[in-house]
Amino acid sequence: MLFEINKNGLMDITFDNISFFKIDLNKLSITDRKLILLLDDAITYGLTVIPQENRSSYFLDNKCIFVNTQSSSTSNLDNEIIIETYNKVNFLLKYYKYPIIETFYNNIQEISTLTDFQNKIVFDMGASEGETALYFANKGADVYAVEIDERNFTILSEHMKINPHLSKSIHPIHAALCHDGEIEYYADPDHIMDSTLFGSRFDGYFNKPDKKKVKSYSVDGLRKLNNLKTIDFLKIDCKGGEFELTKTDLENVQNLKIEYLSLDPSHNVSNLVKLIKNSNFQIRLFNHEVDTRNSFKNSGNILATKTYFSASQTH
Repeated sequence: MLFEINKNGLMDITFDNISFFKIDLNKLSITDRKLILLLDDAITYGLTVIPQENRSSYFLDNKCIFVNTQSSSTSNLDNEIIIETYNKVNFLLKYYKYPIIETFYNNIQEISTLTDFQNKIVFDMGASEGETALYFANKGADVYAVEIDERNFTILSEHMKINPHLSKSIHPIHAALCHDGEIEYYADPDHIMDSTLFGSRFDGYFNKPDKKKVKSYSVDGLRKLNNLKTIDFLKIDCKGGEFELTKTDLENVQNLKIEYLSLDPSHNVSNLVKLIKNSNFQIRLFNHEVDTRNSFKNSGNILATKTYFSASQTH
C-alpha cells in the first residue's frame, strides 16, 4: 500500500496506482476511519478494495471487495458509502468490522457436510450486525438471527434494508441465548466490548458496563416457538452463552458451529465438548486465526455434525 499526505492534510492511498482513496486527515470522520481499517484488513488478508466506478480496470474474482461512494438507490440512506462483497451482499462502511472479511472471504462458517444451504434452517445465535445472517441467507437459507445487543440489533436491521433481496429470508430476534424467559445482560456504553450475560468479562475493564434486560430463548424453545422440526445448522457466537446449552437443545440440530469463550468459573470447555459428543455429534476443535495461540481451555471453535456421524456408521 502506498500513501502520500500533502501540506493540507489530504492523504491519497492506493494499492496499485489504479484506484486512489482520498481522506482528509483534518476532518477525519467515523467513515474515514472505517475505510482505513478496511484497507488495512484487505492488505493483511490478500484482498483488493475497488471503487465501483473502477470495476472495468480489474480482473475480478472472489478476493475483490467493492466500495460504492454514490448513494445506493436501495438503501434510502443519503450520502452513505456502501461496501459490496464479491457475491453482492451490502454493508454500510461506517459500521465496518473484520467479521465481514472472516465470514465472506476467510469462509470460517463453512462446513463440508452441509454445502447446499438452499431452504435449510439456520439458527444464528449471536448475529451481531448481520454479517453471518446475510451470508447464510445469500446461500439460500432461512435464517433466525438472534442478537442480544440493542445497538448491534439496530445495525443488523439497517443492513437488512440495504439487502432487500435477502431480508425476506432473515427473521431478526432481539434476545439472548439462555433459558426461555427474560434475563439481564451487560453492555459496554462505548460499544468496544461485546455484550454478554457474564459481568466477569468486564473485570479490570476501564468501562463500567450498563445492565439491561432482554428476552431470552433456549435453542429448543425457539425451535418450538417457530414450529420447526429440525435445525440444519446452529451457529453460536454468544460470548459465553454457549455454556447454557442443554442436551435437549441439541436433539434436533444436525450441524453445529460454536465460537466459544470461557468467561466465568462455571464455564468448563471439557463439559461442553462432552455434552456435544454425548448428543451424537462428531466434532473438531480449531482456531480460525493464524496468530491465535490460546489454549482450547479458554477459547476456540467447535465444528460438529451428526450427518458425518451417521454416514460413518454405514462403513
